[in-house]
Amino acid sequence: MKSSTDHIATEALPDLSSRLSRFAPRRFSRRGVIATLAVCVILLLPTLFYSLDADISLFFTGARKLLHGGLYYRDVVDVKPPLIYYIYAAAIALFGDDQISIRLLDLILQSATCALIFTLIRRAAADDLWGAIASICYAVLYASGAGSGTIQSESYLPLISAGMLHLLLARGTAARAVAIGLLAGVAMLLKATFGALLAVAVIAEIATLLPPWRRALRDAILMACGTAAIIAIFFLYLKLSGTYGSFQLVQRFTSGYARLGWEHPGELFKAGTIALLYYFGNFYTLLMMAATGIGIYRSAFPATDGEGGTRLLQCATLGFLGMIGTIAIEGKFAPYQFSRIHAFAAVLAGFGLVAILRSVGTRREHGVYTWLAAAIIVPLTLLLSPLPRYIWFAGISVRQEMANLRDATREHRGENIANVAEAEAVGRFILNARARGDGVFVAANACGLVYYAAHALPERPLYFFAAFVSPFSPGEWKDSIRADLLASPPRFLVLQSNDSIPGVTGSPLSSAQALRALPGIDSLLNARYDPGLITPIFEVYLRR
Repeated sequence: MKSSTDHIATEALPDLSSRLSRFAPRRFSRRGVIATLAVCVILLLPTLFYSLDADISLFFTGARKLLHGGLYYRDVVDVKPPLIYYIYAAAIALFGDDQISIRLLDLILQSATCALIFTLIRRAAADDLWGAIASICYAVLYASGAGSGTIQSESYLPLISAGMLHLLLARGTAARAVAIGLLAGVAMLLKATFGALLAVAVIAEIATLLPPWRRALRDAILMACGTAAIIAIFFLYLKLSGTYGSFQLVQRFTSGYARLGWEHPGELFKAGTIALLYYFGNFYTLLMMAATGIGIYRSAFPATDGEGGTRLLQCATLGFLGMIGTIAIEGKFAPYQFSRIHAFAAVLAGFGLVAILRSVGTRREHGVYTWLAAAIIVPLTLLLSPLPRYIWFAGISVRQEMANLRDATREHRGENIANVAEAEAVGRFILNARARGDGVFVAANACGLVYYAAHALPERPLYFFAAFVSPFSPGEWKDSIRADLLASPPRFLVLQSNDSIPGVTGSPLSSAQALRALPGIDSLLNARYDPGLITPIFEVYLRR
């Protein structure tokens, strides 16, 4: 029988059930799940209108060459592992030989990433509000990267990361451990440093689950075996295709490229610090930083009430910090590099945003001053989120595409309007003047843009532009390019004069200067070529 004091105490408490029920962890209905995923797809749709830039166009052109019988490391040479080129090749094979093909495949893969993040959180915490906000955060973060921040090697690591988080939360079977290792190996085919996911998985397995040491050791060995299997398959491909020697040349270049940033550690630390502050303040934004901080804090200090999803937060924190570590190791801090953290970041930030929402939603009183403060704070909070950047780039891309549709003579435009517009002009010039069998060679950072605009497939091996610019490039590459041009001069030679990037190539030379510096090339240009089209960026020469 209740006492009178219990009755008074109960009567004195406000009824918070209606407020709590709005934000309490629970599963959505089927319609709610479909609506969440539909919102993610809609948020990703503007990426269909983003166009190619220098890097992306190189991937596209290289993929076209692979589909025409080329081999990676022999006919397409880049410092990146081959998987990104084969993703582009799959897009072209599925959706056609146009840049929209990779955008369509990317939309599918990024939508799948959103779905994986949602189901991951639903499984770990049975909290669909957290899952919905996290998946929407991922879509906004990805799409706000604009053209150059999407469809890069880093863009597809979140899909692998989300799959790995699923496996880390699964039952500790041997097959699960091998599958985690296989995913880490596949990640290395996007970028070698992504192999750090294996270390993240091993640490997460030991630190967050604390299994018996025998099982922990077994799982770590099996994970390593899974990664080793992918590496073994890769080297078997190199041997069977006869491209192992070319791969070794790439490794020689990569060793010089990797040392480039670390020659002056003090300057690298300063540049890295500035880049981190710039990215997290301008791209990731203050709101996401605060929300991510809440998620990381909760992973270290779990709630005493047995809050669900703690292990997921711990795994996501390890992944988030580990991937930031790989950026520091690479010593390259372009904004698109941070796409690798987005799956882990979305999980952490989604939790933080839900925590804020629930904290506000369970306040006992909502008076005039509360609503007035909310009217001021909410718009400011949105301004400090990725939404303004998303709206800006999404709006620009759609408006540019509509302008292109009204002008049928123009191709797609990108963020760097000057470079893309001139590449289009060069491409149209070549397209109009080219006869069947006429060869085209482009020495440019933006070589892919020119090949794409000219509807030309490189007859010679396609090298990334630093191959003949960098002082640490293998002599075999420079000798091969020089001998090929002297033995069989192409009808069109295109040189770019404004692409000096010492931080990437280790040289102050532009592509035009570096190519002319190869023995015999300047004499060849003077003796056998006439200027065809000269722009502020490109020089087009026609063989007499």
